[in-house]
Amino acid sequence: MNAKTGKWISNVLMLAVGVTLCVMWKRQDILYNIIYLIGGLFVLTGLINLLVSSRRRRKNVAGTGSTFIGTTSGIGGMCIGAVMLLVPSFFVGIIVYALAIFLILAGIWQFYILGYGFAPIKFPGWFYIFPIVLIVEGVVILCAGGVRESADVVVLMTGIGIILYAFNSFFELGSVGMQNRRIPTAEVEHEITAGED
Repeated sequence: MNAKTGKWISNVLMLAVGVTLCVMWKRQDILYNIIYLIGGLFVLTGLINLLVSSRRRRKNVAGTGSTFIGTTSGIGGMCIGAVMLLVPSFFVGIIVYALAIFLILAGIWQFYILGYGFAPIKFPGWFYIFPIVLIVEGVVILCAGGVRESADVVVLMTGIGIILYAFNSFFELGSVGMQNRRIPTAEVEHEITAGED
C-alpha cells in the first residue's frame, strides 16, 4: 500500500465515523459507541500508518525522521485504539474532553499539512477555513460548560468536525494530485520548446 492510497483510505474511514456520529448523536449509549468507533478508527488508521511506513522503509522513499514518526504514530494509534476497545468504561468520564482536544489537534495538524506537509505546493486560503472551524469547536467544548455537559451536542459537533477534516483532506489530496500532473506536463513542454530552439 502506498502513502496516497493509505491517506485516501484513512479519509474514507474518518468520513464514515463522522457521518455515523452525526446520525447516532441522540442515542442513550452514545458515549460507549463513540469510544468503540474511535478505538476502531485508531486501530485501523494506526495499522495503515504502520503499513505505509514499513513500505517506505523497504523502498527508502522517506527520510529516517518521517519513517520513525509514521511507525511511532502507527503503533501508538493501535495501542490507544486497543485500550479503548478493551476498557471503554475508563474513557467515559474523559471522552468529552478527549473529543475537544482531538478536534483542536486535528485542526492544528491540518494547518501543518497545508503549510509544510506538501511543500512547495501552496493551497488556496479557503483550505484553512475547516481547520479553523475544528479548533474553534474544540475550544468551545472545553470552555463552554453548558456545551460540555450535553454529551449529545458534543457528539454532533465532533461528527461535523470529523466530516470537515475528511473533506479538507480529500481537497488536499485532489489538489496535490492536480499539481503533480501539471509538473511533468510543464517539464515536457519546456523540453519540447528547448528542442525547437
